[in-house]
Amino acid sequence: FVEVLDAPKRIGLCVTDTDMLTPKKSVTAVIGVSQKPLAPRRKGCQICSMREKCQFRKKGGHCGF
Repeated sequence: FVEVLDAPKRIGLCVTDTDMLTPKKSVTAVIGVSQKPLAPRRKGCQICSMREKCQFRKKGGHCGF
């Protein structure tokens, strides 16, 4: 993954033989990679797991999720 992005040359990010990143305080992530577009997910109070306990809803508002 790091080599595909040419990270060693571009930002100095390398992977050791034991799969550790250098510099040591580095992390990687893959975001938004899909073979086809994803359907939009529903948001809001209707699908929220905290719906019944939500302090925002009790006060007549919402959290913005």
